[in-house]
Amino acid sequence: MQPHLGKAQLVGLQNRPMIEEVGFPRLLTGAAARALVEKETGGRLGFGKEDVTWSGDAWLPVSVVQMTLMQMGSLRRKTAASHMWGVYDLIGGTFVTALDTEPERTSVQLDAGQIQPTLKVTDPAKTLDKIVASFRKVTSDDAKAKYRGQMGNLGVPDWQVPNTGTSTPFLYPVHLAIAQKGSTERVVAIDAFRSRPDADLGHKLTKAIVNVRQSLNIPPT
Repeated sequence: MQPHLGKAQLVGLQNRPMIEEVGFPRLLTGAAARALVEKETGGRLGFGKEDVTWSGDAWLPVSVVQMTLMQMGSLRRKTAASHMWGVYDLIGGTFVTALDTEPERTSVQLDAGQIQPTLKVTDPAKTLDKIVASFRKVTSDDAKAKYRGQMGNLGVPDWQVPNTGTSTPFLYPVHLAIAQKGSTERVVAIDAFRSRPDADLGHKLTKAIVNVRQSLNIPPT
């Protein structure tokens, strides 16, 4: 099958009026995004190359969760707290990135399709709260390490415990590709704000590939 790399086939996109919503700026050019897709799907030494059957920009719904971080073991003594804002996608709850300051509510033009959310904006914070509650209940080192790992997977720095605050909806810029090898296909996700591939996000979007296709009007292969 001839790959359509670089041809964002978002049906009817050219005729849509530009709509502005709150989001992160798209900092990665289309050419740079396509180059990253080619690198991710090119295999090694000529082996394992995947066919790219669709590629294009998209907007991902995310929740920006404000957190106050306390050092583990310091909950009973006065210790300066730090703050972070975690960004989580609202498809699979994947940790996308962390910010040291609260992001500005900047208007962005919806120049590409938007993936429909399957989670509520408060769901990522609730997941963190449950992990923290479990961490505080257990006493063994192994159990503590288990929940430390789960917090780490959600972007929390090691040896710190988060108290979640507000959850705010944003749109996040990505460049997506559908790569196929044999009968298997997957979503390749390029973070267009941080300008890097995101394997975890791609894995979660692959599980939700039906939603991705429907949201972006991607034709069947």
